[in-house]
Amino acid sequence: MPNIEIHGFGGNETWYKLREVINQSELLFKKDIVITEVGSYCRNLVGITQPFLRICDTDHKRAEKLAKVLEKLNLDIEVLILKRFYPASS
Repeated sequence: MPNIEIHGFGGNETWYKLREVINQSELLFKKDIVITEVGSYCRNLVGITQPFLRICDTDHKRAEKLAKVLEKLNLDIEVLILKRFYPASS
């Protein structure tokens, strides 16, 4: 389950842009993507705002494909590869 975390952005505008770019893409795993809005402020040491996206996934290739699609947004992107994901049992 690829998870896109939104860090340091206010409002829903980024979420809508992400959804639009993903829906227009040819990614085969669109239905598996989750978007998490993190209520945070991201600033460097002199106070300049530095918001970013973080992609978390257990599948490196899938995370890189998603990052490539999201590059169109011209935002900073981190890719974090998780060792394991344990889905909730039904």
